[in-house]
Amino acid sequence: MKRLLSPGLLWPLFIVALLLMSVAMSVRAVVASRSDGGAEPVPDYYAQAAGYDAQARAQATSERLGWRAEVVPGTVERSGLRALTLRLTDADGQPVADLAGEVLLGRPSRIDTLATVPFGAEGSGHYRALVPMPQPGLWDVTVRARRGDARFSQTIRVEVF
Repeated sequence: MKRLLSPGLLWPLFIVALLLMSVAMSVRAVVASRSDGGAEPVPDYYAQAAGYDAQARAQATSERLGWRAEVVPGTVERSGLRALTLRLTDADGQPVADLAGEVLLGRPSRIDTLATVPFGAEGSGHYRALVPMPQPGLWDVTVRARRGDARFSQTIRVEVF
């Protein structure tokens, strides 16, 4: 039986094939890493930087309240919106009632806020919002709540299935 390739040519071709596979996988990794649009500039970055001190003071004031938010995403409803259940508690773990506010939705891969939706009270420190969150994956949910002069803000990363 006659061989198509001599053994002296087979090994160099095998090495070339491995190198080509490595190059192909590297190109695929670069294409996948750029598929989300790449780096995004921060809109109006100078104004945001100039207001950083005020933002840091507001965040410190919010943290001194001792409130904590829990976010539980529900299933997608017929309307295409997802029910988002919020539970807000104080430093002692007691429910915080009579709040008004909204949730801001974003994706970790995006710089902008995708939606701002007000939430409604369901009683005993529980609140609910119907949000446009149809895709699975990681979401950043910022809860902004207020009661009288008290202002609260917390960002929570949730995984939606």
